[in-house]
Amino acid sequence: MPQARTALLALLLVPLTALPAVAKEKAAQQRAVKAHERDETIQRGLRYLGKRVFRLPDASGTPRKPFTVAVTGVVDLLARDGKGIRTDGKQNRVDMARKYLAQYVTTVERRTADDAQLPARHGLADSRSIIQYTWPLSMSAIFFGELHARGRHKGQARRVLRKTGRLFREAQQENGGWGHGRVQSGEPKGEGLLAGMDGYPNTLLASTNCVAMSLGLTHALLDDETAACIPATRAYFGKAQLSNGNFPYDPSQRSAHRALTGVSRTAGSAYALFTLGMAWRDPVMARSLSFIDEHFEYLSEGHGSSTLNLMHAALLQKARGRAHWERFKRAFFRRILDKQTDDGSMACICQGKAFGSTNDSQKLGLGGGLFGDSTAAYVTAIHTLILLLDRTDLRLLRGPRPQQNGPAPVTPR
Repeated sequence: MPQARTALLALLLVPLTALPAVAKEKAAQQRAVKAHERDETIQRGLRYLGKRVFRLPDASGTPRKPFTVAVTGVVDLLARDGKGIRTDGKQNRVDMARKYLAQYVTTVERRTADDAQLPARHGLADSRSIIQYTWPLSMSAIFFGELHARGRHKGQARRVLRKTGRLFREAQQENGGWGHGRVQSGEPKGEGLLAGMDGYPNTLLASTNCVAMSLGLTHALLDDETAACIPATRAYFGKAQLSNGNFPYDPSQRSAHRALTGVSRTAGSAYALFTLGMAWRDPVMARSLSFIDEHFEYLSEGHGSSTLNLMHAALLQKARGRAHWERFKRAFFRRILDKQTDDGSMACICQGKAFGSTNDSQKLGLGGGLFGDSTAAYVTAIHTLILLLDRTDLRLLRGPRPQQNGPAPVTPR
């Protein structure tokens, strides 16, 4: 009886708030993703991608297919690392991705040289124009950089990367960032967020995140002129950051401190800065990491493409070290697995918890959304890549980072 009274007294002394937390943590541990579950999900995702990606229709001007092909190519390369994932058919798919993406880069190069094929303003979704090409080009660059790092098709990889670097240089705006690409010369471009309600701003943090991280990862393979873009890019991030570490939709937004769709966008900016050589202790980086850690559950709640932002968050957490990666896994891996269907496809895990967050798998507007049937392949490719990061990593990360020449400009606190 004395022991029973002691146990009861100890229970009563436990703060009531601690009991739900303990129960929640225990439940999370019980549902933790096991290695075989992860690998089975990856395997089903690979089978789905092998059947669907290269059969997706080419929609003129629409960037979703080339981006998905590039992610799938990286996925197939990573899946060859280690044991447990069958690699049947992946060699052929890597070659298919290589040929498709080399042609895509050539097409973008040709069409952007013709002013008549450029959109009249930023963000214009016109299938007659070459639109929104910066982010698929950035993923294509990572694919070719990874090929080169693995000693495969090195000559072609260098040629394609140098073309890509020139396209990035031509599309970089005066403030050091990137939007969706170039627009017709002589057209009004606007200054602020949705200036005049006739288009996007010149630059966007989402686009700049994509380009900047690909520059950081592949800089050693690019020409010297492209490397000259990097200091202005670092400065762009320093000027865009808000005082609490958040990165807004566009640098013209200076009152978005509490906008929680910025959490995952900030993760992309932090990872881009890491690839560009910024130290974890740099004030710009430290503020962003603190903001992310404080609002960690919102890494799945991005604007534009929550799935893309989640991939950037996964890359960041993996780079930060094991403890940070384990936290990411506990928060999001089970949700990713729960969204896989019998055919191997996956759906966006965004829960709409933040104002302005967008779920990639929910239809937009009339007629099935902007990207139509390619959405399932897009989300599946990204989620499969995220899961594979638990087994391996980009070999590009073994290369040197660009040199950080002094601190980037920062927003006054």
